Amino acid sequence: MANIGSFGKIVFEVSDKKIKTPSRLEKKLCMRLAEHEIAYAKSKLEVLGEGLGEVTLKVKFSAELGVNPKNELKALEELFAKGKAQPLMLGDENLGKYVIEELRMIITRTDDKGRIFSAEVEMRLKEYK
Repeated sequence: MANIGSFGKIVFEVSDKKIKTPSRLEKKLCMRLAEHEIAYAKSKLEVLGEGLGEVTLKVKFSAELGVNPKNELKALEELFAKGKAQPLMLGDENLGKYVIEELRMIITRTDDKGRIFSAEVEMRLKEYK
């Protein structure tokens, strides 16, 4: 089993029985700036320092790939509801601690009894300092 990374207790992995990997990870950095107005002249810009980073993470969960989408969605909802900072790992690199700011879940396939076969999740994470 290859451990690709994790967010808290959610482990992204690939093995001969299971594929649970992010389909996209986007990191956004920003700078905090202050603009000071000056009469009859251009404003002056002051750099205050780095802002908090954001990460958008997209993950697909599919029963065909050895994952139980219902359980994965429930685990993410629990992480979201707790509002606690979790470590975000990519391979063996620690990207820092993040909180789920927004969680979007899309059920993409069910059976005739409403059991979830596949789902997509998009999480917007905010850096926690």
